Amino acid sequence: MEVKLTPAALRAVPRLYWGLGALLLLNLAVLAWIYGGLNDAIDQRQAALAQWQARNGATQAEVARLGRDLTSLADLTRAFQAVAGPDGQGFPDRVALVRQLDQLRQRHRLAGLSYRLSPERAAPVAGTAYDMVDLPAEIGVEGFLDTDILAFWHDLATAFPAVVRIATADLTRIGSEDRAHRPALDAAFLSALRGGQAPPLVGSRIMLHFYFVRRREAGRGER
Repeated sequence: MEVKLTPAALRAVPRLYWGLGALLLLNLAVLAWIYGGLNDAIDQRQAALAQWQARNGATQAEVARLGRDLTSLADLTRAFQAVAGPDGQGFPDRVALVRQLDQLRQRHRLAGLSYRLSPERAAPVAGTAYDMVDLPAEIGVEGFLDTDILAFWHDLATAFPAVVRIATADLTRIGSEDRAHRPALDAAFLSALRGGQAPPLVGSRIMLHFYFVRRREAGRGER
């Protein structure tokens, strides 16, 4: 076959290449647009996944915290019931408390014991029928050997059906001039000497709090 190259045919060749090039560029532009859109979609999905993972982690942490709180609440409820008893009375009345203090005085052979009970402060325990009661008290004792005071503090903290927190405890050394004006102290001093224990005597003033649980009175809601 004979191909004749005429000037018109030669001029048509560049136009053909330009058309093919333009078509190729158009295809590349379309592919780039599709690729960019896919990348944006992937980025959005990854961001959404990261947000979901963060929320899921926070939710799991909250569930774990609630589980710990429920366990603590169950433990506290059992402790409340053990302290309060079946009738919900978590602490004896003040007369019984004073009687217990007098028993401590006799047990430790104290020359003197004074006390002052402040008004109770009650706060509701959320989700229960109980109030947590704080009974502040101030107790003064005298006639101790200085080696015996820790035993008294221990008995004071464990002799009552309540949690006892000793806020402050001050010691005062009692000299011979004090005993001269307090026969009971002098008798305690002589008793210690006869028992082969070394003086001096000390006194103590203790600020403490009794914490106990009491069933909330009927008709009295949470504050």
